[in-house]
Amino acid sequence: VRDEKTSESVEEIETESETEQEAVVPYSDRMANGEPVEYSIEEAAYENDKVHIKYPVITGMADTGLQNSINDNIKRIAFLDTDKEDISYYSLEFLTATRGAGMVSFILSGNMNTQDSAHPVSIVKTLNIDMKTGKNIRLKDYADMGRIVSDLENANGYCVINEGVSVEDFTFFMNNGYVTDYAITMLDYDFDFGNPELKPVGFSCIRDNHLVMFIEAEHAMGD
Repeated sequence: VRDEKTSESVEEIETESETEQEAVVPYSDRMANGEPVEYSIEEAAYENDKVHIKYPVITGMADTGLQNSINDNIKRIAFLDTDKEDISYYSLEFLTATRGAGMVSFILSGNMNTQDSAHPVSIVKTLNIDMKTGKNIRLKDYADMGRIVSDLENANGYCVINEGVSVEDFTFFMNNGYVTDYAITMLDYDFDFGNPELKPVGFSCIRDNHLVMFIEAEHAMGD
């Protein structure tokens, strides 16, 4: 391979390089509006004979009152349903999907066994937290709802992450009675810190600057 380049070819390479380096500012950083929030994430754990939980704890914020409020809400969500009398086993861990200057996204996942169940139930919860206000950000607050509805109805513009589940099978499951109105259903996604009685019908988060949705499915579909 000859290493000789004309001035024209060098110019083309430099132009392509500049195009490739154009950065997209992540949504989680844009939310900071030029005023990044400094914070760290640590792990806390709780364990007894039935319940085993690891959950995130926010530290290092200048506003300790806001930090305490965020941590109280995180812990409350992490421990939801652990007080049910028929639970025989409950396990939960967390993953930081996005850590940005203005927003953090957590995925809490695990499984639960009840005394009369034939198999474990998969658990997934997500939290998208505005680090400037401490509020939980819901799907309807940050996503293009019209595009989501269109993509789901037409099986276009997304991929299915679960191994062994095809887009075709997923679309058939979704569009044959499971969801009767996408536009209304998606409004009830994600926790609302201001309305703790609300039970979300699904969850969302941001990972690698992409929207990720967690949709409950039948056991044969992989939960």
